[in-house]
Amino acid sequence: MIIKGVKELAPVKNVYKLDHGVNLHSIELPKFKTNVLGFYIRRPLSIEEASKNALITRLLKRASSKYPTTMNLHVELDNLYGSVLMSDVSKMGDTQVVEFAVQFPNKKHIPEKDILLKELQLLKELIFEPLYDGDGFNKVLFEEEKFLLEQEINSRVNDKMQYSMERCIETMCKDESYKIHKYGDVDQLNKITPSSLKSHFEEILKTSLIDIIVVGDINSEDVRAKVEDTFSFERTDIIKINRETYKYPVEDVTYKVEEFDVQQGKLNLGFRTQIGYNDPLYHASLMFSYVFGGGANSKLFRNVREKESLCYYVFSRIEKFKSLMLVGSGIEVENYDLTLKLILKEFDNVKNGDFTEEELNLAKLTVGRSLRSMNDSQHSYMGFYFSQLVSSQNFDLDELINSINAVTREEVIEAGKYIQLDTVHFLTAKKEIAS
Repeated sequence: MIIKGVKELAPVKNVYKLDHGVNLHSIELPKFKTNVLGFYIRRPLSIEEASKNALITRLLKRASSKYPTTMNLHVELDNLYGSVLMSDVSKMGDTQVVEFAVQFPNKKHIPEKDILLKELQLLKELIFEPLYDGDGFNKVLFEEEKFLLEQEINSRVNDKMQYSMERCIETMCKDESYKIHKYGDVDQLNKITPSSLKSHFEEILKTSLIDIIVVGDINSEDVRAKVEDTFSFERTDIIKINRETYKYPVEDVTYKVEEFDVQQGKLNLGFRTQIGYNDPLYHASLMFSYVFGGGANSKLFRNVREKESLCYYVFSRIEKFKSLMLVGSGIEVENYDLTLKLILKEFDNVKNGDFTEEELNLAKLTVGRSLRSMNDSQHSYMGFYFSQLVSSQNFDLDELINSINAVTREEVIEAGKYIQLDTVHFLTAKKEIAS
């Protein structure tokens, strides 16, 4: 069974150049009762500014010059019919993305007919008119958010599953920007001052690629007119975002064991696929990962977790922008050798074509369902669209699903020829715990 496309979606997409390196993307999706407005800033991922950008997203959603307290801002959001403000940073390969977004009701369902204009004005005030004290961000809010961000960075260790995967990536990509956590690190965070952060923020507004995306029941020309009336930009030379290096032929596999305060071992494997997101075999590599470990019908789940009862969890996923295939599992410490052996056995089985058409179709079904779920949320769809934008692709959801459905078992086997094991990382119990 293969998931069908989503032809009923039929979005109308329009792109307008607003300024040097600033583009507006209007996506008409009339099915929703709410609209979403996103403001995306792209930066090269670097240890020097990762924490700065993360801290900025927290400060800007707390207050502005017009709304000098968090309470003032929340009252305004309530006045705007319960609008929801979101901001965070993400990591897309060697690019860090700073995102601000607001979700608000469609004007057809509320008395306010200029809701889009008011939301644009709110976003402008938050981004371009922050709450400053002289030459820097407001000191009280700065110290509060800096403290909270430090706690969040330090709390990474609390989610052992995620932390162990991050440690695998840090080992695997030790000489690459991708090893940097999206929130940076505490050492860099502690170097930031209110004035240095203000200077940095003003600089990235001038020099970064900026995309404004509006999704929902909208009229593109109306959106364009209101955005042009609301925003003005001071621009200089735009910093270049280089394409990630993704071809790393593996000469030797790295094995690393790290003792930690855990009861359950975390075995993670990092593979280099050598296949970029614009390669004809990319979707085949995605299907390889799903047949291998992408859900309850995968080789890893059925044979290593269920049949052999060796894993509490096991999965495989593709990192699109770095061309990595990552395998994560939770195991009993004493089962390390056997689990690793069986994971690699299933990897070889898929490479050698030891899978059925039914298994491939079930993988396609899993991916199709995941993609189709993006229709249920404008914010998810906006994230999908931005991912396509960053990768210079123009797939819509139905086109993407159809492309995945067209992948053959021969293409999956061909993609497997390029995938190489790079790193095995094991987060294990400290000896005194294990004993």
